[in-house]
Amino acid sequence: PYNMEMLGRDALAVLDGLGIQKANWLGLSMGAMEGMWLGANAGNRFDKIILSNTSTYYADKTIWHNRMDAVSKAGSVAAIADMVINAWLTKDFQTAHPDVTARMKEMMIATPVEGYLGSCAAVRDMDHREIIKSIRNPTLIIAGAKDPATNVAAAEFIRDNIAGSKLAIVDAAHIANVEAPEVYTRTVLDFLESK
Repeated sequence: PYNMEMLGRDALAVLDGLGIQKANWLGLSMGAMEGMWLGANAGNRFDKIILSNTSTYYADKTIWHNRMDAVSKAGSVAAIADMVINAWLTKDFQTAHPDVTARMKEMMIATPVEGYLGSCAAVRDMDHREIIKSIRNPTLIIAGAKDPATNVAAAEFIRDNIAGSKLAIVDAAHIANVEAPEVYTRTVLDFLESK
């Protein structure tokens, strides 16, 4: 199983390998969970941090156990692809953009089983409720108003526990950058370009 520290250290190793001393971090979903770990443990390596469509903790581990069991039994991420796509994108978006929806589903199905199971374990076992209090970087939290996976309340908790952070709510489900790309991108750029 993976854990957020392992993933965070991987990101730092990539930065080191590329010779990048300092960067901005934008993580969506699990990438934002990794970003919380980075902000708390390697904040000096980042200017600004953006935590999008994410949560600090899952009290009920059932969803992760069920996903892992289904994928393990089927030997493929395809076993849960429809369920996950319905959390990632609203029905209206899926109907209006079947090509984008199909591409997202194909990407998910192509995920190696071992990697998916390891990632599920990392999310299942994560608890960032305390460590986020130590993040000192300018931080933007983005939430999808229609996100069933990481709701606005989860984003508000993060905002309330990172001093000086800001919250933006986008009219989208979990993959907000795909469902509302123009608003999402403008929100990100406005934050990165602000003093």
